[in-house]
Amino acid sequence: MSDTDVKGDDRMNFSSVLKIIDDIVLEALKKHVPGSEGTVVYLENLKAFASALMDKSLTPLERIYRLWREIFF
Repeated sequence: MSDTDVKGDDRMNFSSVLKIIDDIVLEALKKHVPGSEGTVVYLENLKAFASALMDKSLTPLERIYRLWREIFF
């Protein structure tokens, strides 16, 4: 991860999103950043949303369910 991954200048930088939702980042936040529970929940939901879009093994119904669940969270 780098500074450019968290800057808001490039709104279409999906590779930065994939870095930020990595399990290593989530675990580091949980372990080293007190009070980051809300950020962790947000990033976990973002990860689930991205997975619903990118996981080619999902059936259309599973994909719709996962997207629906994350949108209404």
